Amino acid sequence: MTNPKMSAADWGVIMLLSLLWGGAFFMIELGLRGFPPNTLVFLRMALAVPPMLLILGVVALNESIEAKKLAGAALIALGLLAIDGRLWPKFSASASA
Repeated sequence: MTNPKMSAADWGVIMLLSLLWGGAFFMIELGLRGFPPNTLVFLRMALAVPPMLLILGVVALNESIEAKKLAGAALIALGLLAIDGRLWPKFSASASA
């Protein structure tokens, strides 16, 4: 078994990851002061999932990003949001509060 040495860039990535990981708990605490838990989860997923899907498609699956595909995905998301009548009033009421 070898003993690989970590470079300064490796240590930088580890430090950045620890700051992001620890900062998430702090931001969740602040978020819970202003939003109900379900709304906070919805907002986190609404902001995190689209970039993750784009990164997965482009980097991991070598898919091309076409405006037509993105517009279709946005239309589907809006349609699902509009169809589920229970979700939109809860989100809009808690966002305006």
